[in-house]
Amino acid sequence: MRNGCNHWQGRSDAAYLYPRLAGQEPDPHKKDVYIKLRGFEERHVQMWGKLPRRHGHTVTHTKPW
Repeated sequence: MRNGCNHWQGRSDAAYLYPRLAGQEPDPHKKDVYIKLRGFEERHVQMWGKLPRRHGHTVTHTKPW
């Protein structure tokens, strides 16, 4: 289960980072890409969050490092 937790944390970190990058990005196209990437990562956070629960583990929301 440790590997899944690593993926979950990584996706959570990315979801946190992308909107901050978008906020600093002057190029509108790149800004849009960062915003879309955040959406993908949020869905990954949800997916990886369900996996431990399926195996009977209690999980809490991850926080970015």
